[in-house]
Amino acid sequence: VNVSGFNSITIKALRIVLGNNSLSSPIAVLLHNTNGTIVNNVTIIMANGSSILISNNANNNTVVNSTLQSATSVALAWSGTAPDDNLIYNNLLNASLWVNVTTTGSKSNLWNTTKTAGRNIRGGGSLAGNYYANSTAGYSDTCADDIVDGICDSSLVHDANNTDFLALAPAKVNLSYVSPTLASNAIRARNTTTVN
Repeated sequence: VNVSGFNSITIKALRIVLGNNSLSSPIAVLLHNTNGTIVNNVTIIMANGSSILISNNANNNTVVNSTLQSATSVALAWSGTAPDDNLIYNNLLNASLWVNVTTTGSKSNLWNTTKTAGRNIRGGGSLAGNYYANSTAGYSDTCADDIVDGICDSSLVHDANNTDFLALAPAKVNLSYVSPTLASNAIRARNTTTVN
């Protein structure tokens, strides 16, 4: 999908699967010289190459609610004249390299939104940043989450101007078991207790 020179385009509910191919660096979605484009609820699974490449003055775009997976390459790449003010949040980035920023003069992009209640891409209870995984154990898989809010305790720095301050942690469920007590009309069987 090539969005080059167009503004305010929406790419939604798209699934792209690319196996091994002869191209040295295939790109599934190219955002080039575009403003206000939204990539929402997109799944990209690639054997090699970049899931999304944002390049040359692609500013004020949004990538949200998407799964970007590249087995041997990069989930999200920047190149050319530095893209600026793009918002990237609530995505699953599953790749050997999550973000590759190779631009002329790195500029600031937003890697998280304000933490709000809501189901995130990994089933947790907060919308915030992105989930970073890979084939072994990614940043989000291993980060500390001491207050168990589904947000990593430390930020993930991609470069000096690009930081996910609210990277997602695995959704944790705290279960406690309270043994039922026999009450009126209770019947105790071998391995179960039924209370009416």
